[in-house]
Amino acid sequence: MELQIQGRNFNVNERLRAYVARKVQRLHRHFPSIDLIRVEINAEGTRSQDHRVVAQMTVGVSGATILNGEERGATAFAAIDVLVDTLNRRLGRHKGKTYRTEQSKKRREASPRYRPPEEPPEAA
Repeated sequence: MELQIQGRNFNVNERLRAYVARKVQRLHRHFPSIDLIRVEINAEGTRSQDHRVVAQMTVGVSGATILNGEERGATAFAAIDVLVDTLNRRLGRHKGKTYRTEQSKKRREASPRYRPPEEPPEAA
């Protein structure tokens, strides 16, 4: 898994990098085949102290983007916490949907009433 952490208008230190890496490991429970996680942290000058830091995360598997997320917080640590919790829930829901569709295909094909579609006769 490749982890990219970038900061715009924000200094990303080693402590924050280690924190993000530790939190992102939780996402592997749902999808061990995650190839790339891109985290972008941005500091904005807003009036509200609670929304100063914006954390964005993109999760990709085999070159395709699965999920994007964005959260705001007073500190980078708070924004990362909320963002990882949100993406953890969303990845679990995504995995459940794919698992259910695969299981329904297997059940349908194993059913004694299942008949594969007939091919049209070839014209001579």
